Amino acid sequence: MIHLASNTRARALLLVTAIGCSQAAAPDSGAPDGADPSDGGSGGTDAVPRPPNGALVLNELLAASDDSDDPDDWIELTNTGSETVALAGWALTDLDPTTHDDDPWRFPAEAVVAPGTYIIVWASDPDDPAPDAADFKLSASDGEGLWLLDPSGAVADQVTFPPLDDGQVYARQPDGVGPWAVTDAPSRGAPNP
Repeated sequence: MIHLASNTRARALLLVTAIGCSQAAAPDSGAPDGADPSDGGSGGTDAVPRPPNGALVLNELLAASDDSDDPDDWIELTNTGSETVALAGWALTDLDPTTHDDDPWRFPAEAVVAPGTYIIVWASDPDDPAPDAADFKLSASDGEGLWLLDPSGAVADQVTFPPLDDGQVYARQPDGVGPWAVTDAPSRGAPNP
């Protein structure tokens, strides 16, 4: 199991036991995850999500911290299923895998996500990467896409987030299955409000 280190530069992944993590499934709209099928899949607060390809989903992200003691971007994933997901071979990227062939950032082989729990991935400066942290930063000023790839390289979940102010997060509401919305209430490692 991977634990959070107290040193900001040393931390990468944090596994958090969740209380009350949603296990419900959303209806399949056929649109990309977090996308409104009527707007061509651009995402946004009115987006209707489709269920991802499995129990492991993108759940919340922070692209610009307003906390000088905790300045890093982070991405939260949650396991909405009933079985533990081993993350060996799973990957994250901020480049559309259908149009870019760059290598995505891969989870450490020993990382797992138990049912009803969360995993936090810190996004690191690619020029000064922290150990086991994703090798890309999130773009708060412009917004961008984020893709979760399963071990075969298929897109398991995807979200396109809008520009975010410092301290704002983009999160599924309700937790794990709902549409994405901008909020000023980060809930890293806990159910989204």
